[in-house]
Amino acid sequence: VVEFGPMVVIIVQQCHSKERLNRLTAISWLSEFIHLGGDLLLPFHSEILGAIMRCISDTEVEIRSVAERTNDDLLTVVRNTRERFEISPLLDCLTGELMSNDVSTKMAALRWIYMLLEKIPRDMNKYISDLLPVLLKTLSDSSDAVVLLCLQVMSRISLYKAEFKLVLSSILSLFSTEHELLENRGSLIVRKLCVLLNAKAVYIEMSEVLS
Repeated sequence: VVEFGPMVVIIVQQCHSKERLNRLTAISWLSEFIHLGGDLLLPFHSEILGAIMRCISDTEVEIRSVAERTNDDLLTVVRNTRERFEISPLLDCLTGELMSNDVSTKMAALRWIYMLLEKIPRDMNKYISDLLPVLLKTLSDSSDAVVLLCLQVMSRISLYKAEFKLVLSSILSLFSTEHELLENRGSLIVRKLCVLLNAKAVYIEMSEVLS
């Protein structure tokens, strides 16, 4: 019998250590915990995820590699669980990571958000108003890969009629104030939305907003 809570606190702290060996040891322990604990770790998932995200952007290749595998394992645990878990702490962590300067960290955060939208769409619906501004800001990211994945997340949100209108009108509103984004990424964003959603519906809705 393992009491994970007290150890998780210590290990999460060590993921922020200045010492390479401490960080590598800590993320390796987290990896083992996820395999051993499974659903038992759900009460600590936001703390663990924050530590993993920290290590994904580590300067050491080995630490990043272990962190990416550990992130995949934790995502699988949360995606497959039938237990209830707190969404808000997870989203607080993920939206914060979207402000990171590291592409891998932002990509990982977007994949988590997409998974949550897919797994628990009704529960996630009440967080859309907080999530959408962060996603809109991410559309200005310097990485095309981040922008394209962000559009996949936004398209997932748009599967419901009310959110479809909200997302497209928000993007057009962003274009009206961010002229550089419109010039550099406007066609990419519209084309990707047409691929991911119904192209005819996208153009009709945009024309209605513009008119």
